[in-house]
Amino acid sequence: WILSLDADERLTPKLAEELSAIKKLSTQHSALSTDYDGFSIPFRVLFMGKAMRFSGLGNESHLRFFRKDGVALVSGRSVHEIYRLSSGKIGRLKGKITHRPYRDITEYLVKCEFYANLWVQDFIRKNKKLSWLYRWIVPYEFLRCYVLALGCLDGFPGFIWASLSAYHRSVRLKKVKEALKIC
Repeated sequence: WILSLDADERLTPKLAEELSAIKKLSTQHSALSTDYDGFSIPFRVLFMGKAMRFSGLGNESHLRFFRKDGVALVSGRSVHEIYRLSSGKIGRLKGKITHRPYRDITEYLVKCEFYANLWVQDFIRKNKKLSWLYRWIVPYEFLRCYVLALGCLDGFPGFIWASLSAYHRSVRLKKVKEALKIC
C-alpha cells in the first residue's frame, strides 16, 4: 500500500486508525483486504486558522491510499497530481487528511505566482485558446467560492478565500495573455 501525502498535509488520528486496520487486514490475507484497490480520503482544509467547511473546500476528497500496482498519475498536469486506478474498486475512508496549504497571506501570494506559471505552461502545452468566456472568469470565481459554494458561511476567511481565488484567476489570465502576446 502507498499513502500519498504532501508536506503540508497531516493524518487525523481517526484516519491513522483506519489505515492501520486496512494494513492489518491486508497482512492477514483476509477476504476484506481485496475488496478495494484504493481509498479516497476526505480533506479538512485549514485557512486563516479556521477549518473551511464551504467555499468549495468542504467536500474535497482524493484517491491517496492505494495498492502500489495498478495506479498511475494522470498525465499532462504540472500542478496537483491526480492518481487513477487502472482497475479495481475505490473505497471511501471517514478519517480525514488535514491540509494547511498556506501559513499566511504572503505564502498564498508566493504560491499563487508559482502555480500560475505552471498553469500557463500547461495551457500552452495543451495548445488551448482563450475564449470570450475568460473575461468573466474572475468575477465568476469569486461568486463561485463565496455565493455558490456558500463561502459566506465560512465567515471572514470565506470572503478572503473567495477574493484570493478570484485574484489567482486574474494572475493566471494575465500571464497567459502575456505568454500569447494578447493585450
